[in-house]
Amino acid sequence: MADTPTHCFKFIRPGFKFDLSIPSSFLMNLNGGRCSEVTLRRERHVWSVAIDDGVFGDGWRMFLRENGVQEFDFIVFKHQGGMMFDFLVFDQSTCERQYPNISDEMDVEERPVTVSETIRTNTSSTLNSHPYFISNLKPSSFKKSFLHLPSHFMKGSGLKTGEMILIDDEDRSWKVQLNKVKKDNEFYHLGIGLRAFLVANEYKVGDAFKFEVLEKEKKKPPVVKFSCTYGLTPTKEDGRRYFMCELNSRNIQHSALYLPREFARWNGLLDKEKIILKNAEDQSWTVEVRNGKSSYYMAGGWNEFRVANGLKEGDCFKMEVVDKGEVPILNFYLEGNC
Repeated sequence: MADTPTHCFKFIRPGFKFDLSIPSSFLMNLNGGRCSEVTLRRERHVWSVAIDDGVFGDGWRMFLRENGVQEFDFIVFKHQGGMMFDFLVFDQSTCERQYPNISDEMDVEERPVTVSETIRTNTSSTLNSHPYFISNLKPSSFKKSFLHLPSHFMKGSGLKTGEMILIDDEDRSWKVQLNKVKKDNEFYHLGIGLRAFLVANEYKVGDAFKFEVLEKEKKKPPVVKFSCTYGLTPTKEDGRRYFMCELNSRNIQHSALYLPREFARWNGLLDKEKIILKNAEDQSWTVEVRNGKSSYYMAGGWNEFRVANGLKEGDCFKMEVVDKGEVPILNFYLEGNC
């Protein structure tokens, strides 16, 4: 009988940097293909990355950024047992990549997020008492009523298995079950009740959400706010809504910029065919917008705006509606960090 393979490699194809998967033949050797999270290790630095149907998910962007991984690089993984992998990165010259300096403070990002420069909140509660994480809905949430909770979030949240109350953006509540799976690498996930919650709120695969612990009392189910509007917050001046995001390769290759449907709905954009997009110098471009069955996005004119303003993959921006007229006007600002 052939030995179980311990090595595999992945080539970072242009446009697929954030959609990388473990080879299916290799995945089957990891707990029979039932793998929800792996640990990637370089010397004493480790990254926890979620796996959904074999595709790297939560934690993958951080891994790429902190290891300087670029398109056309190769990543070689060595299975060390359980869900632990050592890795090496090789650049286009086929030489091992020289890693950027990572200080010991890097581990701060692996703790539950409690304060974010990119999320403005007007809550009167103490922020440190409300740990949260941000992610996107995966197909398994709808097919299997399954939502993986990151290990770094669970370690600091104090949540335990059992019943949980989910609160949506309209303050409606649903009962869901928090489960723990004890295998080589234990993990937590939401189960029974999740799919009913998602369907009732008309959420779709790819929707971004914020999962925030609001209440946690003894002998009572914890209360968690599940919001798909985490980046859409009233400004202090006049209550306008905005959102913040990071440009990815698809925004460039497909000449389209997808906007949160909640943002479009709140600002009356869903029935519009065109908008005016302004940059920081008050220069304007007319851009076509399209309302699909499951997405709302900028199309014709977006690429011209992007090129004229020198926008590139990884740029963080803020977009805000400043005029809701017949042809709405939106301001586009580049931000330092997302």
